[in-house]
Amino acid sequence: LLGMPVYEFLMWGCYVLHTIRFVGGRPPGGTHFPAMAMAAAFALPFSTIGDPTLLALASGAVLGAGFLVFHEGLDFSYAAYMVMLGAVIEYVGVGTGQWAYPGDPYGGVPLWSAVMWAGIGLFTRRLIVPLLHHVERSQAV
Repeated sequence: LLGMPVYEFLMWGCYVLHTIRFVGGRPPGGTHFPAMAMAAAFALPFSTIGDPTLLALASGAVLGAGFLVFHEGLDFSYAAYMVMLGAVIEYVGVGTGQWAYPGDPYGGVPLWSAVMWAGIGLFTRRLIVPLLHHVERSQAV
């Protein structure tokens, strides 16, 4: 479906929830607007740039800016864990022929993939963790 395995659309919730449960930690404080704006800026290259090298550079620059703004230890922990999880998922998927990337990247997985997974980790911590914490608090009342 849309060039991806059908189960892909269901798996992202599992990946994110697994990461939240595994890494844990307190939700970040403050307003969510900077994280929402940065997440939108991070998503933009993935929907507009087709060249893999340029995509890695552009998304990497936005991710770097994100780490300049959000640089608590857990921000890096979420990003690093998602990169490791993503590497397992990507290399198993490519290695078993479930999907492939154009241009024959080294090892079958393009560099922008690691940047994508790191960004998802960062924005999971900054946007999803506070949302789940808010839901938990409202249900406890």
